[in-house]
Amino acid sequence: FNIVLGATNWMCVMGMNPVQDGRLCFFIALIPTVPFFVGTWEEYHTGKLVLPFFNGPTEGLLLGASLSAISFVMGVEFWQGTDFYDLLFGKIFNFLPSAVEESFKLVLGCTMENTMRNCEIIVMLSVVILSQEFISKVIFVVRNHGIKSLRNIIPFLTLAIVGGFVCHNHKEIFQRHTRLCLNLGAALFVDMVAQLMLDHMTLQPFNPYRLALMPLVLFSFIATGMEETDKDAYVWSYTASMTVYLSMKMHVVISEICTCLGIWCFDIETPYRYPTTENTPAEVGNGVLANGNCSATTKYQSM
Repeated sequence: FNIVLGATNWMCVMGMNPVQDGRLCFFIALIPTVPFFVGTWEEYHTGKLVLPFFNGPTEGLLLGASLSAISFVMGVEFWQGTDFYDLLFGKIFNFLPSAVEESFKLVLGCTMENTMRNCEIIVMLSVVILSQEFISKVIFVVRNHGIKSLRNIIPFLTLAIVGGFVCHNHKEIFQRHTRLCLNLGAALFVDMVAQLMLDHMTLQPFNPYRLALMPLVLFSFIATGMEETDKDAYVWSYTASMTVYLSMKMHVVISEICTCLGIWCFDIETPYRYPTTENTPAEVGNGVLANGNCSATTKYQSM
């Protein structure tokens, strides 16, 4: 869930308004999820975690800290100015076809016709860098592991595309319940990426068809004919259900892993006592077999 904290920090330090900057807020929320998922997906197929030259854990955090420092010194209103465009990027766009600049403005939903705000420049650069990372990793994995490896990207693309469609066509929901929508998106993302990590560690096939995404897909079809109060109730119910589901899933997974390793969660010094009268490894749910070896199954694999 740290992606929600990071994205929210970016929105706050740059003075984003969900009403006027809804599309920018969506991209800011999406930006940290791209390197996280594509890196995990690459590791699932290659067995290696390779960070690019510009990556989230280092340069991404430095960029976020820099945004906060600039806002502290120059104020949040600095990001609503056009300094970056006037000093550099306007000159760069003069050497490029006009369609390039217009495309960026259209995608980002820029509010000014003949210029771009500093916050829009930052988001534009982030999108370009992450697009390069996403495309390069996809080409590398497909070249070495075949076109079938793309199947495991389906849930992330579904979340990004359908989520963007809902935020664009029903923006009033995001405007009324910004924090709720961010937490819902984070819960859906955690579900898929945590399962991908778990399947990688247990050498299990990943199921890309996530049932948790079905209500989102359904909502994209039926939201047009719904009343605003019904939309609110749907999103609240969806978020509450995902919270309960994820809490239960993480509890079960962590318990099974601790039983497999013979340790307590957050306490590796206290001797672990297996939940049997003899205090020996025994089958506990789907986690530990009678001989003390872990089975590579989880109750939530199909979700």
